[in-house]
Amino acid sequence: MPVYPVRGGDFWFIVKVEGRRHQEAPTFEQARGDLTRDVIHAGLPTLRQVALKDAPVKLHLEPPAAAK
Repeated sequence: MPVYPVRGGDFWFIVKVEGRRHQEAPTFEQARGDLTRDVIHAGLPTLRQVALKDAPVKLHLEPPAAAK
């Protein structure tokens, strides 16, 4: 079986491949949940920026008079 050098940081490792298994790709229906989650997570930073930009923000340094 083949042997491959692999660099990891400042070190080199020798990896010996003793066998390979081929797995079929999942169907779209099987992968739908993972794909949906990945698309949602990819868009979250943009959605967060838009939401924070348009959100009304009020800063209260003292408690309201009713709370005193």
